[in-house]
Amino acid sequence: MEKRSKRQSLATAAGEYAGSVTGAIFDSAPGDRSAAEELLEGVLIAAQKEYEEKKAPYLARLYANILFHPEVSRPAANHLLKLANQLTYRQLVILSNLGYMLQTGSSPLKQEPYRQVRGLENVAVASEIYEMYRMSLIGSSEVALDAAGINPSALSLIGYGARLFELMELCQLEKDDELVDVQKTVVGFLMGKNLDCSTGEDAGINAGRTKWRNLG
Repeated sequence: MEKRSKRQSLATAAGEYAGSVTGAIFDSAPGDRSAAEELLEGVLIAAQKEYEEKKAPYLARLYANILFHPEVSRPAANHLLKLANQLTYRQLVILSNLGYMLQTGSSPLKQEPYRQVRGLENVAVASEIYEMYRMSLIGSSEVALDAAGINPSALSLIGYGARLFELMELCQLEKDDELVDVQKTVVGFLMGKNLDCSTGEDAGINAGRTKWRNLG
């Protein structure tokens, strides 16, 4: 019951955020729903179903900003929403920090491929980056055969990944207690500063032959 009420409040918050935008609509054929109505419905449904509640404000930003980008067609807008729904909260944080670091050059990215990634948190970050690489949201100037072959300095935001960074306003994340820890892990991975976070037989993956160890 509590989860249901939280999802309802999420939908309301997303609707209020997006509903505050006025003066921009999509053209629609007579008797047809406007693209704005269709997209808003998708945002509300996503907010109702979303277990990672922290994504709701970014879904609302996506909807509100698309209204002011007439070059974004209805199919493209729906695809952006679909991609945003598929991404985890941590993947949004990854896009945010990678985009910011590439734009500002504020922090040096690790200059070599990992070859081996150790520690549950590092493995999770590497896997989620690799998933976005396979989705063509993140590009790499070096071929990555698996999650352990990622070279942070070769990464870039491409295509719909760059579009999501812009339209979800990922340059500015909502502050909360969880964000601090997630951001610390993500930035540490991108800079290569999490190398000694695990020892011995902790979970890990090796480049070229992904291998999980002792997950139980």
